[in-house]
Amino acid sequence: MALITPYANSIISLLPPLWEQSGDEHLMKQAILTILARLTNAMKADSRSFHVSFLPIIQSAIEPNSDTQIYLLEDALDLWSSIIAQTPSAPEPTPPELLSLLQYLIPLFAMDNDTLRKAIEITEAYLLLAPAAVLADNFRPELIRCLSELLGNLKPEASGAVSHLMMCIIRGADGLGGEEATKVLVSDLISSNFLAKVMEGLHGAWTHHQSHGPLREMPSRAVDGVVETDYFSVLARIGLASPAILLEAFSSVGGAELEKTLDWLLEEWFGHIENIGDPPNKKLMTLVLTRLLETGQSWILGRLQSLVAMWTDVLGELLDGMDDKTAE
Repeated sequence: MALITPYANSIISLLPPLWEQSGDEHLMKQAILTILARLTNAMKADSRSFHVSFLPIIQSAIEPNSDTQIYLLEDALDLWSSIIAQTPSAPEPTPPELLSLLQYLIPLFAMDNDTLRKAIEITEAYLLLAPAAVLADNFRPELIRCLSELLGNLKPEASGAVSHLMMCIIRGADGLGGEEATKVLVSDLISSNFLAKVMEGLHGAWTHHQSHGPLREMPSRAVDGVVETDYFSVLARIGLASPAILLEAFSSVGGAELEKTLDWLLEEWFGHIENIGDPPNKKLMTLVLTRLLETGQSWILGRLQSLVAMWTDVLGELLDGMDDKTAE
């Protein structure tokens, strides 16, 4: 709201000193965080000149294992998110004070679902704002480790958020450093067991689909439904960046000959893609499975009929609703 901008300096100048004076009065500090977040959202770009003065307040409220964090974390995360949303991306440099808060995200991934959701949102915002900082060697490996620990231990919605963040990280690496950066990232996915967990979940799904009858049981690590779609989407995002790196990863994690791994994986993938209701994910997987033809290998050429059926299905969805079905 532009009406508040002329008075913002007077209001904001009172709040940092008031924060210090409030001591252990957490209700007062909570009110200050709420006011700052609302001012930031209302003033939008006009709030940027005040951001640096807000960041120490955020830091003191999210300090790990502090009494302050117990009472103020949720409001501090709201303010943090608002500030990132109003911070311009490249070519303008990101304030170093804002980048220094990145380290405080890591402990949040071990907290409750609401905090985890907010931590993921903020991490994704940082990826858009300053991908080099998120993908730097002093932050990226620990982030990947945290996501790997979460994988397989969450409800579908939270698991989907983790998978989506991983896809954003893969896209960020590809955009920042191309194939070389993707290779480094995939190495982290292997060493952290993230990729092994994905493959284990998908192999469990394939195993489950091989059995029949009312008494068949789902293997302990198997995935299904939207979670299976999320797992395949992570693989597809790697494959879109580099099919060669994806195949190398399969060889590293599969624990068997690549062709044997691809035999069950492609059978499950082609079978599952028919049940995906999300067009962007379906299109992504279609692109990646099609790119595997570049290898010229028998394990993909032998599935040409499945590829044709997939192309027909996806094209039908893309053309649905168009007046001219022959339009390019």
